[in-house]
Amino acid sequence: MKKFVYDKLVRDVTPEKLQQNRGANVHYTQLQGKQYIQELRRKLIEEVEEIIDAKNRAELLEECGDVCEVIAALCDAYGITPEELDQAQENKREQHGAFNRGMYISHIKVASDTEHAEYFQQRPAKYPELEDIDGAIDAMKE
Repeated sequence: MKKFVYDKLVRDVTPEKLQQNRGANVHYTQLQGKQYIQELRRKLIEEVEEIIDAKNRAELLEECGDVCEVIAALCDAYGITPEELDQAQENKREQHGAFNRGMYISHIKVASDTEHAEYFQQRPAKYPELEDIDGAIDAMKE
């Protein structure tokens, strides 16, 4: 027999199915608490990556279902009800809009002494600062 690292959270009946249907010798444990939540978060990333890789509508639908399942488990682990999640989604949509119009910001220019600039500067991996090329070109013209 060959042995492989699996190293991921799986659906509740997967170990049993692997043993019954494929004759595998499955070594698993049932996670709880912080370790369970950590693995749910890792699973969410895995499932989102599968959405990115989906090649057609059917695959996309299946992977979106998986993401919803992981989100439901994560909410359950934190004691968040479906109604609370729906309300949070509605509140965010009312305050900031939805993602229906395809709005995409490539870059943003803000005054140096604002809280927006401070916010972006505190998160350089997410918002790398660009050289002010316009300002440099204007200075060269003078």
